[in-house]
Amino acid sequence: FIEEQLILPDPAEMPVTGNPDAEHMITLLFDWQCSHCRKLHLMLPEVTDLMNDSVAFVCCPIALSQECNPYIPPGPDSFQGSCNLLRIGMALWNTDREAFRQYEEWYFSADPKKGWYPPSEEEALLKAAALVGDSRIESAIKEETIDNYISQITEIFGRTSIRGLGAIPRLIYNGQVMIPEADNTADLAILIRSLTQ
Repeated sequence: FIEEQLILPDPAEMPVTGNPDAEHMITLLFDWQCSHCRKLHLMLPEVTDLMNDSVAFVCCPIALSQECNPYIPPGPDSFQGSCNLLRIGMALWNTDREAFRQYEEWYFSADPKKGWYPPSEEEALLKAAALVGDSRIESAIKEETIDNYISQITEIFGRTSIRGLGAIPRLIYNGQVMIPEADNTADLAILIRSLTQ
């Protein structure tokens, strides 16, 4: 449990998987480059179905890179590029939500050649530009609202890091924090039920 009240992103301003009017709105912290996050992401729609739309997930990207996250300890930066990927995703979301959904589906799909390795920054930027245009995405990436979001979500990440561990994906609900470890949708649904009961 987190003792202090967290001010979480407004679900109306963030991508939501599931019914936006669900009884239980669970905040999900993920990094676009995180392989565990990618697997979890693909299970979310099935979980909401299994739970009869009683839960929904407010999907909040976080960067596990030292470039923009002061809570990542010094050493090799395993998530270099995550800050730019976060900016690209949020820029698309702020610019064109239908384009964002297309981008999200593309990004999280397995590539026939690369398997589950995520697209690179360059590939992500090219895809975003193809969806909304070069000038729109370049302008949106620089918006101050994204800087403000990164500050907010990074602070939430820091305050919910249990015993200093920065593991993700991370679920936050009613002051509780969970790092879900589930290999299939049924197991994930069990964990989600334990979190919301």
